[in-house]
Amino acid sequence: MCVQFIHHIKKIWFDIMKILTELITRGVLVVGINDAVIFYVLNKRSQQITLPIAIGIILVTCFALVINIWYPLYLNGLLK
Repeated sequence: MCVQFIHHIKKIWFDIMKILTELITRGVLVVGINDAVIFYVLNKRSQQITLPIAIGIILVTCFALVINIWYPLYLNGLLK
């Protein structure tokens, strides 16, 4: 019985680590790619970064992060 309990705990821990790894990977990729595209477009247009543009960049990045964090949690059944 104790061995089954330990095996169950290990499985839960492995699942949590798998989800956290996926969330961290998605977060890094989203921020990196999203900001790279935005700064590339701004640089191509030779446009200065003003306060409204900076706020827009932050909002777009946050929106993309929320979607990319929600999706794997929803797929794994943690959010419904």
